[in-house]
Amino acid sequence: MIIENVGVVDMERIYIFENHTIIAKRIPPMAPFSFFLGLQILVDHADGTLLKWAEEFELDAENKAKENGMLIGLEKHEREQFQRIKDYFG
Repeated sequence: MIIENVGVVDMERIYIFENHTIIAKRIPPMAPFSFFLGLQILVDHADGTLLKWAEEFELDAENKAKENGMLIGLEKHEREQFQRIKDYFG
């Protein structure tokens, strides 16, 4: 996957079926991050399904100065992902 202002992103994901949890870890190539972990939890809700999302990451030294542009690119990408999920599930 290619994300604007970030580049190619490869993730390894584990889905835990029993509690509908996804754990994601960035795999090489790591740039522009020194590490990147993500957690997604899907929970039943009166109006459908609630998605809880958390990310923890740090940019590598070479890309620290570009942090604002990269965060904007990631945020835009995530909004698009959430819209696709919403469109799919209604």
